[in-house]
Order: sequence, then C-alpha cells, then structure tokens
Amino acid sequence: AVHPYAARSGLSKEELYLENIVVCNSYAIPAKAAEMQNQISQHILPESTYVCENLQVLLTLVRAGYGCSVLPQMNFINSDICSVPLKNSEPLSYGVFYKKSSQSTLLKKFIAIVTNTSYH
Repeated sequence: AVHPYAARSGLSKEELYLENIVVCNSYAIPAKAAEMQNQISQHILPESTYVCENLQVLLTLVRAGYGCSVLPQMNFINSDICSVPLKNSEPLSYGVFYKKSSQSTLLKKFIAIVTNTSYH
C-alpha cells in the first residue's frame, strides 16, 4: 500500500508526529538529520519509535513499512522508498577532503561532480 504522504510535495515535521519513526544512531547519518529524527521522536510514543544502528537497517525498516524517517536526499535510495521534502528545514552542508597533489582522474571527476564545477 502507498503511504498517504507519498504524493505530497512537502511535509512539516509536526505531521510526522502522527507516524511511526525510524531513528538511526550512525555516523552515516548527518548530524542535522539525526537531530531532526530525535526531535520528532520526542513527540512520539516509545512503542512507535524504532531505533537502529545502521543506515541499511533503517532503509530496510522503512521499506517494510515500519515507519518514516528523516534523511538527506540520497541518490542511491531507489524508487521503492518515497522521498518527500521536509518544509522549513535548512540545507545540509558537507565537505570533501582530498590530497591536493593527487593525479587521480577519477578523484578529479568526483570533485567536479560534488562541487558542481567543470572537469579539466
């Protein structure tokens, strides 16, 4: 069954208070997203909160219909999970560290993609 929120163009965090939530304590989840998961879970009964330690487990629980979660948009999450933007959420920033003297063509292409610049 398709979740009623699946067709929405945006949700407020308060709307998630009515849902089961999956919270993940993993370094793979950016701190801002984990903070939002925890804020929302404080408004939800403990029996409606699923806590896991691994992003893959979180995705499996969401796919199985145990609940919703808050994550940054990730291209590797395929179409069996619906992604709806959270209204009034600030953009997540990220950084890339690399060895400047590296001659790797693949690394240069990757940096061009994540920084949205042209590759030379």
